[in-house]
Amino acid sequence: MEDFSNNNDMNTNASGDASYYVMKVMELALTNILAPVITLIGVFSNILTVFVFIKLGLKDGVTVSLCLLSVFDLIFYLFNLVTLILLLVKKLTGSWSVDPLTIVLFLVPYHRMFYDLANLVTCYIAVARCCCVVMPLQFKYTFSKYKTWAVIGVISLFFCAEYFPLFVTQRLSEQYYPSLNLTKIEIVYSANRENLVKILMDILNRNVLLVLTFLVCFICLLIITHGLRKASIFRNSVKTGAESGQKAKSSKHVTLSTSDLQVIKGIAVVLLVFIACNLPVIVTSMSRLLVPELTVGKRYNNMYFLVTNISNFILAVSGSCYWLVHYRFNSRYRRTLLVVLGYRRGTQPVVASTD
Repeated sequence: MEDFSNNNDMNTNASGDASYYVMKVMELALTNILAPVITLIGVFSNILTVFVFIKLGLKDGVTVSLCLLSVFDLIFYLFNLVTLILLLVKKLTGSWSVDPLTIVLFLVPYHRMFYDLANLVTCYIAVARCCCVVMPLQFKYTFSKYKTWAVIGVISLFFCAEYFPLFVTQRLSEQYYPSLNLTKIEIVYSANRENLVKILMDILNRNVLLVLTFLVCFICLLIITHGLRKASIFRNSVKTGAESGQKAKSSKHVTLSTSDLQVIKGIAVVLLVFIACNLPVIVTSMSRLLVPELTVGKRYNNMYFLVTNISNFILAVSGSCYWLVHYRFNSRYRRTLLVVLGYRRGTQPVVASTD
């Protein structure tokens, strides 16, 4: 994922490259108009979702994992918001001792870390729900809230350790320009910084880890969808009396309650949104490996900024619409959200769904 700081003012139009003007129009529409709207929606919807899950009580692994996913998405959107504000400041004001774009670039590793965190937590949710659909009795108590806290804690520590070299190989330092009689604060990188970025961010996270996460989520989505279809067929057959009582007792689907199935359906939709919104990012990342000139300042400079802006925008949409999925498929979330927003009185405790 790239941040919304693609400030490309090079009027280049090499053979085979995208039109500079098309690129700038898309940048204006996506980065300057639609991205701020999506970012604000992402910030407020995730704040609301975290508050609702906490109010519900973090009593099970599903609620804990979905709440932490919203926390990481919230931090990701806050970085987006800071980036957009700094770029706006840069356009509307004169020279600063600290260029706002310098701050944006300095924050990129932190921004990227929370994006990767959210992806891996989504992958954990996919695997956990997949296991509960395939073998509900065997995995009924496997993904408890304590184990979920532990797993996501380990994931967080892993990314902190992985990104630590990137954090310590950059610093802000004063640079004096005698010709301008001006001192500016700029980023100073260590000598091995470029290699670290290429290995950790470009190859490991942006390609290997992202593709593996994508494939795991895709496979889990197929398995969950198949399991839900079988559960639906079984329930319909029971209603019509097509199955004998003995078969009904021996069926593993009966162990999943209606409310469990609704939550799993919601998670399946979350995975579908995740896959759809991350696919452009994967295509862009793989294209950069296959076509080295698809990058800043190279032959396909304009095409790079065009596809990056489009993939960034599609990616930003994902985390801003998860609350709608929870609202549709999780009746406990829906009731609590209406209470929080003042549309329903909270005089009675929220109970498990029987939808």
